[in-house]
Parts: sequence; structure tokens; C-alpha cells
Amino acid sequence: MSMRKNLKNSPEWGKRKERKRLMRKGYAYTPDPYYARFMKDRGKEFLLAPKNFSMVDNATGVTEYFHSVQNNAKAHIPSVMDMSDIEMTDLATISLLISVMMDRRTSAKLIKEFTTVYIPPRNTEPGKLFRQAQFHETVTAEGIADHTFFLSRLSKRVNKDYIRDILNTAEAFLRVKNPGQLSPLLVEMISNTNNHANPDAEVEKDKLPWFFAMLENKAEGKIIFSLVDLGVGIYESLHLKGLATTAKFDESIKSLYQNSQSTFLRTNIPKGVDSSTGLPYRGKGLQSIYDYAKNSIYKEFKVITNRAQVDLKHIDKAKLDLGESLEGTIYYWEMSTHGKR
Repeated sequence: MSMRKNLKNSPEWGKRKERKRLMRKGYAYTPDPYYARFMKDRGKEFLLAPKNFSMVDNATGVTEYFHSVQNNAKAHIPSVMDMSDIEMTDLATISLLISVMMDRRTSAKLIKEFTTVYIPPRNTEPGKLFRQAQFHETVTAEGIADHTFFLSRLSKRVNKDYIRDILNTAEAFLRVKNPGQLSPLLVEMISNTNNHANPDAEVEKDKLPWFFAMLENKAEGKIIFSLVDLGVGIYESLHLKGLATTAKFDESIKSLYQNSQSTFLRTNIPKGVDSSTGLPYRGKGLQSIYDYAKNSIYKEFKVITNRAQVDLKHIDKAKLDLGESLEGTIYYWEMSTHGKR
């Protein structure tokens, strides 16, 4: 009796109770990787995340890693996403992971069923960022952790209340009214995501998630944003709409589309990508985002989609295509109090 009482007061008992609670919720999430390795996850295939676990700096490596996780899940192979040894990460990558884990499509549900997630230890810099981004609260709770994080695609409408919350937080942090035209930028970006992320109406459109996250870094005087959309991606969207094969694209452009997506996007964003409607005022969403990104208050502004990666702050800087294609689009940007006008 005494031994059982002591066990209930031990850290291991608390971990066991927490694990059971999370399992009842249907999420394969493990707060303590080292405890889980010895208790439950022996025999599973451990998939070690790249040490540079950053979509901003190592998009090919991270995309390859996500594909290996997805392939194991599709093959019904019990696996562990082991991120306990990563040395760096970013908000875009954490947002991508959250989006994948909260995807409600049938194929994505296999990841929750066959994959256990080990996040970095809390005493590491990546671990601190995971906790600041409220990864645990977001993927194991009903809804989203707080007003700076939200998941959508439940309807075609843009929820302006979300944008108002984000704008208020940014204005209070940066002490600037509508800094960098953030409000119209968000409207443009979220509208594009709603309208173009999945042009095939027969696919489960309303179940395609996109996830927005925002973090304040007071030490560096900047606020960080990430919008992740798990739709088809910008290039695949163009292909499905037939824009890659219309008469407007000569052979050199079609070759560019097939072999250098980054160059295609970098070349066409400043002047606007054509719309399938042919209307002159359509297809200007990316151009508008680029125009807003030129404001000095934006310190970084990057787009990663399919095989393309583009730095909107340095649009003329060539980037190689990714070795793996990301099924979706990531917008990542930073705003700084030092750059405000």
C-alpha cells in the first residue's frame, strides 16, 4: 500500500496519467520522449528529424522528412517523429507540423493513428519555441490555444474578427497604426488561400486546413508571422486551372514552369500571375502581397510552395528549386520596431 502511494506521488505516475488523457483524445502526442521510448514506443520506427528543422533555411530536408512520415503512415508502419535532437527550427515549420496533425482529410488521419510525436526538450532553444508556439495546447485541445493562432477552411468567408485580433496585437507591439498595411495584406493573403488553395471542387475542399500563427520576440523587437496552407500549392493550382498550357505561355515559359518554379514565381510575382478568368483585375493577389512586403517594416518575407522558394524582400535573388515538392504554401514574414517608418 505504501509503495502504491509513493508511486502516485512520483513524476512517472503523472506522466502516465497525462499520456492516458491524451490517448483518450485520440492524439499520439508524447510530452516526454525519453520516458515513452522505454515504456511504449519500443519496436516503432524512429524517424530522426534533421538537425536544421527549418522550412525557412532547409526546406528540402524538412519536406523530405515530412514525406517519410506520411509514407510510413500510408503503409501503416508505426513510427515516431523524433525531434528531440534538432538544433534549430522556426515558426513556419511548427505551423506546418500543426497543420499536418490537425488535417481532417482521410489520408491525413493515418498520421495521427500511426505516428507518435516527440518535440524537443524544454531546456533547448527549439523546445522553448515549440512551447512558446503552444504546440501542445493546439494539437491536443478542442480549438486553438489563443487568439494569435487559428485554423480555418470551415467556410469560404474570411473571418475579419481574426484579422482584427491579429492587427490589434501587432499594433500594440510595434506601436504603429496598421503597420505595413498589415490588414489589407492579411485580407489578400487569406482570400487567396480560400479561393485558390484547392481549385478542384470534387476534393474535400472544406476540410483543407490553413493555419495562421503569430509570435512576439520582445528581446529582438520583432513579431513573427506564419501562414500555412495545405492546399495544392501555387504551381499545382496554375496547372489545374490550365494556365501552364494556355497560349499566353510560350515554350520557354512552359519549360521554365517545369524546370524552375522559383524563377517563374520570382519573375511573375511583381507583374501579377495571369488569372484563368482572363479578367485584368484578377490574378493580382501575389503582386499585391509583394507590394506590401516592400515596406521597410517587413524584415523578412518568404514564400515556399511546391518546389519554389522566393524571398519577396530580395525578389531578384535567385533560389534553387526544392528537391522535394511541398503540397501547399507557406508564407513567413517578420516585422520589426526598428524598421517602422
